[in-house]
Amino acid sequence: LPPQRRNLAATLYPTWGKHFRGGFLSHVAGKVFARTGQPGIGFRIHDLFENGNRVPSQDIPEVSLIHDHASDWGYWLENYRYRHAKGTYRAELKGALPEDKGGLTPHELLLGIEQAEGEVGLRRFFDEMCVATPELITRLEQHDALSRYRLDLPGKRQKHFPD
Repeated sequence: LPPQRRNLAATLYPTWGKHFRGGFLSHVAGKVFARTGQPGIGFRIHDLFENGNRVPSQDIPEVSLIHDHASDWGYWLENYRYRHAKGTYRAELKGALPEDKGGLTPHELLLGIEQAEGEVGLRRFFDEMCVATPELITRLEQHDALSRYRLDLPGKRQKHFPD
């Protein structure tokens, strides 16, 4: 992770941002966009394979990927145990900073918060890292790090699934 992106995460999320790559609670790997039905093509969550060989990824600057990792406190907490044991916060995943530079993995960080403060501490974590407070929005805007999209999900659902 480039130092400027690591520094930005720490600026945007001053208590815990340095422990997450680019401030992202979830993975930073993108998703696969490919035509289905082609012979020899296989998909994984973050990779595309052709005849058993991984196809190198390519960025598509015109495409923005939106990931709803934590739409609200209840949803985040409901998914926390699974993510901590087997998902994006599992023990074997690296942290954004090496341990010798004060880094913790997300697994270690969240375990420490939970052991020290219980659910109250996890809520404090959630509030800083996931809630679009006016202060966070201002920091994001100041660093040109805020994207806004009008999703109109009910309209899209109606268009594609009218019945």
